[in-house]
Amino acid sequence: MTFGSSTAALLLPVLLLAAPATAKPATISYPVDFSYDADAPAEEIYAAFQRTARAACRIDAPDVLTFAARREERRCAAQLLDDAVRATELAPLIALHEWETGPSPQHHRFAKRQRAQD
Repeated sequence: MTFGSSTAALLLPVLLLAAPATAKPATISYPVDFSYDADAPAEEIYAAFQRTARAACRIDAPDVLTFAARREERRCAAQLLDDAVRATELAPLIALHEWETGPSPQHHRFAKRQRAQD
């Protein structure tokens, strides 16, 4: 990774609910560092962000390897990826993310507001 004036890092908190199905869920919160070179291709940044989000949300506890835990991992990674991409404010990266996932509900609310103002 290239570090220079065009390099940025995002520190986003992760909230992960992890507990056995019979226990009350515990919330775990910790910062995640998304470092990237703003001059790199959007595809490269996006792939790195996906890996970072999946790793940050992975539950490595044998006693919670349930369907619900895996669903929570996917939900956590998707939300973290969405937050990281939007925080960069890089239009090509946001466009790629929306191509991969579909526009976010926030995007729809903004578009409705824009149409109402026109």
